[in-house]
Formats: sequence, structure tokens, C-alpha cells
Amino acid sequence: MKDYHSILGVQKGASQQEIKAAYRQAVLKHHPDRNQKSSQQFQDIREAYEVLSGKKKGETGSDIYSSIFWRLKINEYQLDPSVIQLKADQRVAKPGDEFDVTFVLTGIGKILYIKGLQAHFAIIKGPKIRSGLFREGKQINVKWFYTYTLRPKKKGYLTLGPCLAVVNGRKIRSSPYYIKVGNHVAANKSQKVNVRYYYYVVLMFFVIAIGSVLANHLIPDTRPDSPPMRKAQPLNEVFEEQGSNQSSSQGRLKTGSSPLDPYLDRIALEEGSGNMVRFINGPYNDAVVCLADAQTGKVVRNAYIESGDAYEMKDIEKGTYFLRLMKGKNWQADQQVLGQDIKGGFQDEVLYKEFKDGSYRFRMNQTDKQGNHQPAVYRIKLYSTSNGNMTGNDVEPDQMLKDS
Repeated sequence: MKDYHSILGVQKGASQQEIKAAYRQAVLKHHPDRNQKSSQQFQDIREAYEVLSGKKKGETGSDIYSSIFWRLKINEYQLDPSVIQLKADQRVAKPGDEFDVTFVLTGIGKILYIKGLQAHFAIIKGPKIRSGLFREGKQINVKWFYTYTLRPKKKGYLTLGPCLAVVNGRKIRSSPYYIKVGNHVAANKSQKVNVRYYYYVVLMFFVIAIGSVLANHLIPDTRPDSPPMRKAQPLNEVFEEQGSNQSSSQGRLKTGSSPLDPYLDRIALEEGSGNMVRFINGPYNDAVVCLADAQTGKVVRNAYIESGDAYEMKDIEKGTYFLRLMKGKNWQADQQVLGQDIKGGFQDEVLYKEFKDGSYRFRMNQTDKQGNHQPAVYRIKLYSTSNGNMTGNDVEPDQMLKDS
């Protein structure tokens, strides 16, 4: 891979104005009309300018890696959100808005590459680099802050990241970050709501504590000496009882719900086929699993799975399928996420993945030696494990229900 920044003599993260000025100086110095020996160097300069200015098709902005090289490169970097954190002034913006984003590195290190930085955003300022010592509990950590002032180049769900860095000698990457850009976007009030909710919880805690103290002094103790023992409930019954009254208005659906059924052309359901995929969700975020037909790319089955829960998608029609996955928190039934005419989606910590590689496909048309149909059963964990073998690709939200 050519180092286009070195060819033009600019630093990584340079603005378009700096790139253009460096290109003009290099052209004047190395133009073939002035020096015939500089013809190859002049071609490299033109190529570097086309890539860094986003004029070369397929290689726009800072995304100078080919798709194959990027996938190979990113697998070398361990995902660790505790080491690299991304903070943004706002998650939704209008095309002309300017806002700050800050990458926070915990430890001694530096950022090597940020996918989509120049491809989707114009860099107005930055990076502004700061560092300092911060006490966290009993530890004192070094933190580095890389701050950019950005302006969106286009509308839609713009991806920022993953961010690749070397911290304390380790290759680390962050999760991708999505910023919604449009002419009519509502302000993101989630932070204010969370702060207000926090104050209400603290106030409620003090009220209950004061009430408990007063009750102990004013109300006589009438409890028997040996209170009757209550039979303990199994954990699964406790969980079902606590979750039975939850609804979509409270930020989640029940496991087994199919929120995207109204938007599917067909449902791949065959009673008695025996084909099944058992999904096991992680403990942090809810998920929506989408089974897509391998030939058409259309989603034909979907299911909502709460965090820490499992779901069996049964009676799947014979065929070959692959998985698309949404994970996040705070499900909003009226939120438009996957397209203008499709409602329903997560509001916080959203992740969109597609597992389309041929080795990851669910083949539901298996037969035995006599040619009879053999039911296929798959077991998939929707979270990272030490022996996991599925690596998905990040996709845009509006691609979740579209054809391949």
C-alpha cells in the first residue's frame, strides 16, 4: 500500500485545503514539462490527491484500504471499548452542522486510522491532542484525547469508525459509531432524560430512607418471633414475572416478538420441517435477528430476543439463509430507523451486522444417504466468545431489509 499522505507531504487528518495546497506545490515541482525524470513521481502525486480528496472512485476520504485489505487488517486489532471510547457533542445533525468528536485512549498510545473520517465528514479543525493523568478508583491512568471538529458531507446514517490504535503495545479497535444526518432531525434529548432520571432516583432513595427511619420509630413492631418461611422461586420464574409486564413503550419487546413481519414480502415457515436455529443472546443488549434468503437477500424471518435470553426459531422452510443482526437498547416502536416507511428500532448503543460469508450460512435443505430430508439444527451465540468463528460486516441501517 502506498502512503499517500507521505507522497503529498501532509499529515494524516489534514484538511481538504491543506491537501489541495500541498498538491499544487508538488505539481509545480514535479511536472514532467519541467523534469522528464519525475513522470512516475508525478503520477503518484496525482493518485495521492485523487484518493485523499475523495475523487477516485472506490477510495474516498480516509478509506484508502481496499475492502479485502481492511478486513484482514481489522482482524489484527482486538475490540476493547474500555481502551478506546468515542464521545460526540450530538448523535443527530443537519448537513451544515459542525460538532466535536473526541477519541479517548486509556493508556500510552496513538491513533493509527479512523475509518470513514474523511469519507463522510469534512474536518474543520483537528486533531487537537491532549493528555493527562486521571484517578479512577485506586488506579491512576494516562488518557489521550484526540478531538476533531467535523461537518457532514452527506445525509443518512454516517459511520465513524472503527478506530484503530496501538495502546500499551496492544493493537486495539473501537466499535463503529453512527451519526444521523438529515434536514429534519429531532434533537437528541437522551442525555438530558438520563440525567433527569438519575436525579429522580436519588430523590426517591432519600425519601424511602427517611420514611423507613420514621417508620421504625413511630410504628410498633407487631411481627411474630418466627415468621413463616416462603418457598423460593426458580430464577427463570422470577425473570418471567418481572418481564411479563414490560411493553414496547418501556423500551423493549418480549422475546419471540416479530416486529418486522409487516415489512416482509414472505415468511419462510414450513410446519413440521424440523429446521431450527437456536439463538443465545448476551447479557447487555437486546437483539433482533433477521434470517435472509441467500439467493434473493430478502429477510424472510425475524425475532426479538431480550438480553440474557434465548430463542428457538423453528419450522424454517427448506433453503439456504444467512444472518443479519441488530443489537441495542431502548426499543422504540414508532422510531423510523430502517427506512422512511419502516418503523421500529433501537435508540441507544445500536449495532448493525451482516454475516454473509459462505461458511456462515444456514443450509436447511440437507438430506441423508437415502435422499430423505434431514432436519438441520444450528446453535448461535450473539456475543463474542474466545472460540467464536463468525465475523460480520458492518452495514447501514437502511440495508437491513433490502435485497442483496
